[in-house]
Amino acid sequence: QAPRALLVRAWAPSRTREEAARALQVRIAINSGLNDVASSGIKAHAQTLKETSTPEEWNLLDEYSRLVSLHESDLLWTAAEGHRTIDFGELPGDEDDAATADPFAADPFAADPFASNEP
Repeated sequence: QAPRALLVRAWAPSRTREEAARALQVRIAINSGLNDVASSGIKAHAQTLKETSTPEEWNLLDEYSRLVSLHESDLLWTAAEGHRTIDFGELPGDEDDAATADPFAADPFAADPFASNEP
């Protein structure tokens, strides 16, 4: 099996272990040139941070894991946009999806009611 799958399965019962596994997943993926795997790991890590709290005795490991993933996220952001991560869990390609959507698709006032083809 893939090393990442083994790490996630072995550490799955604990949020702290999941964060450490995510940080390792992200670091290994970046070093292997697997940016899509790193991106999904960064998003999953950020989601875990939002959804659960950290037991006090694991704060140091959790913070270190967050900083490792944030560092890799910063590298992706600086390569693509020239600046560091704005919001941990969001990646440069995420904005492009929103930007390509038609901003006037649902706007009832987008069409000019006075426009006509008649002279």
